[in-house]
Amino acid sequence: MFTLAIEQSSPARQSPADSPSEALTDRNSMITKTSSLVVLALVSAIALTGCTADAAPPKPRSDASAPAQPSPPPTPDDPLEGKVSGDPIDAELASTINQSWSGLADDKAYQMPSGEWVYLKGNEPLPTNVHDAVTGILLEAGRPQLVTSRYDESATIRFNEAQKAQAQALGRHIIIVIHAMNSDPNGGPDHPLWSTGTAQTGGYSGTSEAEARAVVQSWVDKSPGTRAMVVLDGLAG
Repeated sequence: MFTLAIEQSSPARQSPADSPSEALTDRNSMITKTSSLVVLALVSAIALTGCTADAAPPKPRSDASAPAQPSPPPTPDDPLEGKVSGDPIDAELASTINQSWSGLADDKAYQMPSGEWVYLKGNEPLPTNVHDAVTGILLEAGRPQLVTSRYDESATIRFNEAQKAQAQALGRHIIIVIHAMNSDPNGGPDHPLWSTGTAQTGGYSGTSEAEARAVVQSWVDKSPGTRAMVVLDGLAG
């Protein structure tokens, strides 16, 4: 609380010549002035007291922030993104693909004769580069038997094993159309024939390549992503 100082002067001494009425008037005037000053002092004190009242304390400011949320781990890139069947891949990816293979509709990795690995997209027809590679491998394996009508058991076994190995490597069923020399059951001279196996297609044996292909193609078309036709012309060239 602030205190308002009030300075009062002593009243002048009354001279004998002053009249009693004048003295009374002066006294009343002094009392009135004194009372006014006291009231002013009280009002000022009250006013100053109100001004000095403590303001409400400010609310505490919190500098604490919400904990940062961890960022999600980055999604690894798909090594097969953008690749189509027949595209080259590295050996590590090829191994991963083949280890996870579980059925005919799955992706597969195929090793070309050059040693390069290529990607085979599941449930799709064989790409041209792979089809040509398989044709070359089987043609080479079967050539001794394709150019002669004489039966060679060991050569036939090697050819059948090569066909099985290629089917496993491709992850698909394959059926072969063969153009080879055949003996005449009536004792005549050997002659070339186009033929197919009978287990899947019912077989064909004749002189028309187109007919032989058509028989096998009708079988392939039922599931082109899991079946493949390989044509071996053992007499070409």
